Amino acid sequence: MKIATVTLNPAIDQMVRVDNFQPNRVNRARTLKFDASGKGVNVASFLADYGYDIAVTGYLGEANVGIFEQFFASKGIDDCFVRIPGNTRINVKVVDEINQQTTDINMPGQSPPEEAMSTLLQTIEQLASTCDWFVLSGSLPPDVPTTIYATIITQLKRQKKRIILDTSGEALREGIRAGPTIVKPNIDELHYLIGHPLTSEAEIQQAAHQLLNEDIELVVVSMGRQGAMLVEQATTL
Repeated sequence: MKIATVTLNPAIDQMVRVDNFQPNRVNRARTLKFDASGKGVNVASFLADYGYDIAVTGYLGEANVGIFEQFFASKGIDDCFVRIPGNTRINVKVVDEINQQTTDINMPGQSPPEEAMSTLLQTIEQLASTCDWFVLSGSLPPDVPTTIYATIITQLKRQKKRIILDTSGEALREGIRAGPTIVKPNIDELHYLIGHPLTSEAEIQQAAHQLLNEDIELVVVSMGRQGAMLVEQATTL
């Protein structure tokens, strides 16, 4: 079985380790590390470590693509990313291990040119000839329509593919309307979809159950330190 992940807004994580990080002061870093990242990239890395045949696509800025190319080659991942002008965004993570705190500064990402969307859809069409599952995950870069995941889902469903959707905001709402196989919101995203706060496990289960239909077979609700809730039509775990 081959799996493809789609990451429209990948990132290079710049991880800075600082002891006793203090805002509004000069802090001295202990170490600095750069990693290829993004939700779909991370999923692909995890699955590749367990021996799955993996392909990745989405948008990558061609100016700093080397870190991704080296990473995919080291993992044996099939790199099908569409290259676009400019740089892939760099997100900063300040890790203070003494106080067990992490501060994230996430950049918005690089806007792809108009022609990149058609190239991406063609790439996904080609991947559908060999891949059984598609994981669509992560935020959208600037100027990409919130219907993009819905467009991809509709395209893949015509070829009877299985699809996991893990995003947020209007991209999640639009994607759900297209009917992926599995949806993976967290509690805040589920609250956003349903329109009211969820204060108990029973309310979370009920809200997740509302998303199920003939297309959406499973809702996986991420619950932070509490783990996750898996909701099907007849079963909740």
